Amino acid sequence: MTLFDIILLILLRACRNEKLSVTLERSFDMKKPIIGVTPLFSDKINNVWMLPCYTDAIWHAGGIPVILPLSQKEEEIDELARKFDGFLFTGGHDIDPAMYGEEKLPFCKSTSAYRDNFEKILFEKTLKYKKPVFAICRGFQFMNVVLGGSLYQDIEMQMVRVLEIPHLQEKPYEAPAHSIKLTPSTPISNLADEDVVMVNTIHHQSIRTLASSLCVAATAPDDIIEAVYMPSEAFVVGVQWHPEFTYQNDKFSSELFKAFVGVCSV
Repeated sequence: MTLFDIILLILLRACRNEKLSVTLERSFDMKKPIIGVTPLFSDKINNVWMLPCYTDAIWHAGGIPVILPLSQKEEEIDELARKFDGFLFTGGHDIDPAMYGEEKLPFCKSTSAYRDNFEKILFEKTLKYKKPVFAICRGFQFMNVVLGGSLYQDIEMQMVRVLEIPHLQEKPYEAPAHSIKLTPSTPISNLADEDVVMVNTIHHQSIRTLASSLCVAATAPDDIIEAVYMPSEAFVVGVQWHPEFTYQNDKFSSELFKAFVGVCSV
């Protein structure tokens, strides 16, 4: 805040224009929210890493992304949850089926105990501290599992579908692959111009049993759940597709990140 700004605030308050002065003061205090991003993990080299599109999408929406450490200590994760303004749960490994009471079947792919443990504690802490959450692909599925839901370990092997919709597309990942239908009156329904939109798709698992605390925000033509939210929270939203690949050329993808970052700014 400059000296001119301080003088202006003093004058406004002296004139008892409290509403205007408070509005102006808030505008000076506005800051970019700092958003924790769950890291990707390489089992082969025991290393954390990140796809730039996740962090770039947050920058583009007005936030400051920070890649989180894969701590396994609850007290450290608790501190992370308290200090950041919001959290992006990224894609990646399959989730250990033991988390939803099943044995790992042959068509379930690689899992990561490091990620599962870290993200379980982190997600529970975000709810405790009422922090906004945006979850993508694995993150979307993980949110459902932590809240008590279950997954198909492989869509093709376990799910009987009337329509054969591709859910594991080849590159380029920026290209749309199938449509989804948005459920009315959800946190994301007003972000699109129409209630049917095209999305990309890069997943072989999907939600089987929806957690009781979640509501459906979008479905694919084959009835696979594509987006969910927690109605009890200000912004806890998950999507099955990958808007981080399409935010530059797709308005709906861009608006998803802007909505998330906007809530983190409050």
